[in-house]
Amino acid sequence: VVPDLNTLDGRLDKDYGDTTQVILVSVEDYNSTACVLKILEKIDGKWVVKQVSKGYVGYKGSADGDERKQDTLKTPLGIYKILSAMGIAEDPGTIFPYIQIKEGMYWDLNDDSDTYNRLVYSDPGGDREVLWKMGAQYNYVLNTSYNEDQTKGKGGAIFIHASKNEPTAGCISIPEEDMKKLIKWVD
Repeated sequence: VVPDLNTLDGRLDKDYGDTTQVILVSVEDYNSTACVLKILEKIDGKWVVKQVSKGYVGYKGSADGDERKQDTLKTPLGIYKILSAMGIAEDPGTIFPYIQIKEGMYWDLNDDSDTYNRLVYSDPGGDREVLWKMGAQYNYVLNTSYNEDQTKGKGGAIFIHASKNEPTAGCISIPEEDMKKLIKWVD
């Protein structure tokens, strides 16, 4: 359900008073695999919709972020920050610091690892994403703060990335051209 922007204004201002950019992802219900992603920017004290994209969330829908578990194929619901931008493609001109994904880069998803839910530059073995082999869906990626504190069993690698026109393993995906615009906009 997409909230009314007037109602959203108060919540965003209360929780994130200095924020001038929001990526709002809405789903119909917990079982939906489709989503609508809206880019909102605060202009003259009001939130303005700058872009709307149709996309996907997890194969098994969504779960409250506090209750989501690793390997459930559900997208965590909640308020998260963008921590980093990366991608297989060259930097399209981001404002945010950009890491180009190269061979040898992984996302560690091993619960007992010190680098759990972190980008690593050597194979951690076990549960991990082999970033450079993810294909066009990882041409442009924004990393969210979901499970930034590395809580065991909650999972990680919750990204916003380019779509393969199907639900994800827990990320949010939108068409690549929209993702390219998003990654250039966010700061």
